[in-house]
Amino acid sequence: MSTRQPDLLRRVLEAHADEIHTCLPGRVRSYDYATQTATIDLGARRIVRGLDDDEDDDTSEPYPTLVAVPIVWPGSFAGTLHFPLGEGDTVAVFFPEVSIDRWLATGEPEDPGIATRHGIDGAFAIPGLKFRGNRAQASPDNAILLGNPTGVRLEVRGSEIRAGGTKALAEADDIKAHLSAISAALTTIATAAGTTSSYTYATTIGTNPIATSITKGD
Repeated sequence: MSTRQPDLLRRVLEAHADEIHTCLPGRVRSYDYATQTATIDLGARRIVRGLDDDEDDDTSEPYPTLVAVPIVWPGSFAGTLHFPLGEGDTVAVFFPEVSIDRWLATGEPEDPGIATRHGIDGAFAIPGLKFRGNRAQASPDNAILLGNPTGVRLEVRGSEIRAGGTKALAEADDIKAHLSAISAALTTIATAAGTTSSYTYATTIGTNPIATSITKGD
C-alpha cells in the first residue's frame, strides 16, 4: 500500500460523511397552508472535497432548494397550534434516518423504498430556530408568551393572564369597567325585584344592552 492510499481512503470517507445530514438551519421561501409544507433554502453550504489531500483545495456550493418540506406543528388529535409562516421565517430542518415519505402517506410502518440514510431528500422542518439578531422578544420573568412579539399577545404569569398590558386580563381597564357595570346592573335588578310596584328596567354598556326590559306586577 502506497503512502497516499491511507490519505485517499480518508478523503473518500470524509466525502461520504459529508452526505450524511442530521439537522441544518433553513429559511422559508413559501408556505402552503393547505398541505402544511414549505419550500426552504438551507442556511449552510455543501462542502466539495478537492481531489488532493489539501484542505485548501476544498470548496463549497449551495444546497439545492428543498420543496414540499412538511412543517411540524405542536398538536394531537384533540388540539393543535398553528401560526402564520411565510417568506423569511427561519426553521430547523431535520433529515430522518430513512425516508419517511411513505409513512407520511399512510401513518403506518413502511419499507422506506430508498436506501439513502440521512439524505437531503425527505426532510421535515420545525419553526422557531432563529439566529441571534432575529430572536423573538422574551419575558424577563419567564412568563409564557403567545401572540405577535411586537403586537397583540397573551402573557401567562403564574396565576394571571395578561393581554398586552401590565395588568391581569380580568383587571384590564376596559374589562374591569364592564364588570363593574354588570355588577351595578345586577344590584339594581335585585333591588327592583324586591319591590311590589310595577316597573320596566333595562341597562346597557355603551350601546349594547346587557339586560332586557323586565316588567313586574303587584
